[in-house]
Amino acid sequence: MNGNVSREGIVSDLDAMAAIGIGGVHIFDAGCAMPAGPLAFNTPEWFDTVRFAVSEAAKRRMSVTLANCSGYSAAGGPWIAPSNAMKTVCYTVTDVKGPMQFDDVIPQPADPFGFYEDIAVLAYPVPAAELPTMEDAGGRVVSNASGTSTVCTVAFPTPYRASAVAFRLGGKGWDIPARIRLEAEVHGGWKRLLDEETYAVAQGQVDDNMRAFQFETTTAARWRLVFSFPQAAGSFSIKDVRLTRGLRIPNIANKACFLRSYERMRPYRVASDQIVSRSSVVDLSTMMERDGSLRWSVPQGAWRILRIGYAANGKCCHPASVKGAGYESDKLSKHATDLHFDAYIGKMCNVLGPGLAGNVEAGFNAVLVDSWEAGSQNWTQGFAEEFCRRKGYDIRPYLPVLSGAVMEDKETSERFLSDYRDVVSHLFAENFADELARKCHERGLKLVLEPYGTFPSTPELYIRAADVPMCEFWVPPAYGLDDRTVRLVSDLVHANRPSAVIAAESFTGKSEESRWQQDPFSLKAVGDKMYAIGVNRIVYHRYAHQPWTDARYAPGMTMGRWGMHFERTETWWYEAKDWISYQTRCQALLQAGVYVDSCRNPDLRWLERRYDDGTVGFFVACGNPEAITVKLELPLVGESVELWDAETGEISLADDWYVEDGRTRLSLELKPSGSMFVMFRSQPTKGASVKRAFSPSSERAVSGPWDVSFTATYDPPCPIVLDRLMSLSEHPLADVRYFSGSATYRTRLECTRAADERMVLDLGDVKNIADVAVNGRKYPVLWRPPFRVDVTDAIEEGSTTVDLSVRVVNLWVNRLIGDEGLPPDVKWRGEGLAEIPDWVKRGEKSPTGRHTFTTWHHWKKGDPLPQSGLMGPVRLLVGS
Repeated sequence: MNGNVSREGIVSDLDAMAAIGIGGVHIFDAGCAMPAGPLAFNTPEWFDTVRFAVSEAAKRRMSVTLANCSGYSAAGGPWIAPSNAMKTVCYTVTDVKGPMQFDDVIPQPADPFGFYEDIAVLAYPVPAAELPTMEDAGGRVVSNASGTSTVCTVAFPTPYRASAVAFRLGGKGWDIPARIRLEAEVHGGWKRLLDEETYAVAQGQVDDNMRAFQFETTTAARWRLVFSFPQAAGSFSIKDVRLTRGLRIPNIANKACFLRSYERMRPYRVASDQIVSRSSVVDLSTMMERDGSLRWSVPQGAWRILRIGYAANGKCCHPASVKGAGYESDKLSKHATDLHFDAYIGKMCNVLGPGLAGNVEAGFNAVLVDSWEAGSQNWTQGFAEEFCRRKGYDIRPYLPVLSGAVMEDKETSERFLSDYRDVVSHLFAENFADELARKCHERGLKLVLEPYGTFPSTPELYIRAADVPMCEFWVPPAYGLDDRTVRLVSDLVHANRPSAVIAAESFTGKSEESRWQQDPFSLKAVGDKMYAIGVNRIVYHRYAHQPWTDARYAPGMTMGRWGMHFERTETWWYEAKDWISYQTRCQALLQAGVYVDSCRNPDLRWLERRYDDGTVGFFVACGNPEAITVKLELPLVGESVELWDAETGEISLADDWYVEDGRTRLSLELKPSGSMFVMFRSQPTKGASVKRAFSPSSERAVSGPWDVSFTATYDPPCPIVLDRLMSLSEHPLADVRYFSGSATYRTRLECTRAADERMVLDLGDVKNIADVAVNGRKYPVLWRPPFRVDVTDAIEEGSTTVDLSVRVVNLWVNRLIGDEGLPPDVKWRGEGLAEIPDWVKRGEKSPTGRHTFTTWHHWKKGDPLPQSGLMGPVRLLVGS
């Protein structure tokens, strides 16, 4: 995180990952508002440290995927000059009236990022519907921004007739559905003409694109536009507000790839007096001097001069570290893609050498293009010639359409825009994605990419370059994603590559939902849902490198606000091993064989795969909050129906099934958020038998008292005695109430076991993960309800004494909230850490007595405490 790296931390991180069964890592260099550390990106020390990390990963037989640049989006860095950066069409408008001799300078479009070139200078008669213009009619605009709204009042000395409004937006935001409301003062009252129409704002880049809306023709002297934003309106400026009877094509910013967003395309009407005739366009390009001066004999009437060019759009890779920031490479240019690859990935391959990079099982073997958050692009050097080659006609006479003008008629203009998008889309796919894949393959590397978002192409074209297509899902769903990208990628891939690996950025979380609130069971149902849609490789999002090895600096480094928090400093990290084993078994079975079909019923989902030995398997998952018996009807008949439990690795024969009308019907008992592989085989697996459910005939309460001791990365509370079980967050002692770590509960009881009896310990309610020891015999971790374990083999027949020990691991939340009641020991900049404090650098304890240290301020004093510990009731179930 922003150069906060240590070799000791790298070793500890990789050891911790290997210990719980993680098979590989994706390495990112990210900023995320973290204070800068000592290791600068793209320096010799950086490359040497990455080499150290890759070699250590290889020693542990782990694969390494390297992000394509600093940050996670998308391809760029300090080696990209403005001339090789992403570019956008830009233009200036100069209106003149003839006849006259024009002898003046045509203003150049803005060039804020150091690169601009002209495309053409064109003139055409102003459509009659636009006359008189708002300026000719004396219209004046007054704007006032307040809170999340900007109000623009347009006043005319006499009533003005209009049927459309256009404006430009200045500023940038993120994931913003902005709104506009338009009213006109008619007969003493305000008539609403546009009612909260929505439009998208470019993601994370400067947005000065034109928007246009039509409304019913209205005549008024006073007009009012209200612009609303989900964030402070002061972040945006409203420019070039224009009321007119003319027409600018609605959604032109989207249709011409100035931006790409999920936005409803608005229908529009075109009248004959709103149209520009193609034959009327005059090309003045050769008449303009390099300084923009133009001499032209203007014909009779009102004319519009467009100086059209293209400029670097200023988009930078993000969230890059301080030294990793730089312009995004030109995604329509093969040359820029090659330059970018050679400057970073190619250089990294040279540093690592063939033993650690390329076609290796352990080591650096893949490049990742993660979330597309680089916005759009719609021009590059040589674009006009490429357009003509692909579409067979000259683009220049149609360039006014990019400014929103209607050329010839609506159909002609829309066909041109379709051709334009198609060329941009294919250039993006060919010169960026396909070329990047070719460069990777030259080095023996695979390309991993997420083929969706606001890039100027289509997922169908983009995904073809991916050796490993990747999607994402959030917990809980955020930004409208839910399973949308998973379904998109799964459908696109399975149509042509049924045996493909489909990876997923998994369990990503926003700060308010993550912030150390999750545990494996809280994530299981969502992960199972994605398996049933088609995911077969989980990439856990995310693990922030922990440069400190001293346990006092926990939970430690974060990726800014983003979760989930999954690193070795997590309270339940080592207890997650069985959950990871479950994920590994699922992925092994879902990567083997070929995809056949899936059922995406929201109550019960299944996915079918066929294997080389003739076995047909169904992964069945249910997001049920309680244990449930489901009735399955599967489109297959087999000699043997088996249940493969990925949680335990056990294989058993299904006993409650029959065939009817060529379909197999069976009952399946599932735990809460349960899942199972139902396998149809020609011969039963050797050693498999019917697993009989445990049926308790009696039970005994384990009431205590309980001796409770505590283990933590900080000075833990003193042992306590509980006469009755309760949530530790409700205990009267503050140190217990705010405890985070593992609490061990011990008690002794007398019991009697007959020779044919089984005994199952039921812990009741547990927050969050438990393991049990009975008479010194340890049992596997219980990471999901029901928190039950068969302890028969630890209890002797007859009357006996039972020593019971239950260790429960809770969450960091309790201690983090508790520390908020103590004096601060760090400086914050907003929610992020302003600087790594000196006491951490010196290896000292907190000077104010706090027990935790982290780099993002997720919790506040007085926030509610989650339940914690062993709450029971604890019972010993007796049965056969």
